Amino acid sequence: MTARSILLLEDEALIGLDLQMTLEENGYSVIGPFLTSDAAEEALGQDRPSLALLDVNLGRGETSLPLARRLRELNVPVVFLTGYSAETGGFPDDLRDVRRLSKPIQDVELLSALQGVL
Repeated sequence: MTARSILLLEDEALIGLDLQMTLEENGYSVIGPFLTSDAAEEALGQDRPSLALLDVNLGRGETSLPLARRLRELNVPVVFLTGYSAETGGFPDDLRDVRRLSKPIQDVELLSALQGVL
C-alpha cells in the first residue's frame, strides 16, 4: 500500500495516539493528531491530506463541522469519528452523507472504511 496521508483530529489525546499508531502500522502517514480544529486547519496550509478523520464533538462547545466543510471545499474526503448516529441528530443536512464511524472504533472497521473512501 502506498503511504497516504490522513489528517487526524481527536480531542482525546490517548485515543488520538492510538489511532495514529494503528494508521501508521498499516502504512498511512498521519498529519496530527490534533486536539483542536484550529490546529488542524492551520496544518492544511502546509499539507494536503488524502483523507481526514474528524472527531465530531471536540468539547467546550466546539465541533469539527466547520473544518469538515472546509475540507470538502478542498476535495478532501472526510470520515467522522463519533458517538452520534444519524438518528440522534447533530449533523446538518450538508454533512449527513459523510461516512461516520461509531466510537469505540475497531481497527478492522477503521481500516475498511479508509479503503472504501480512498
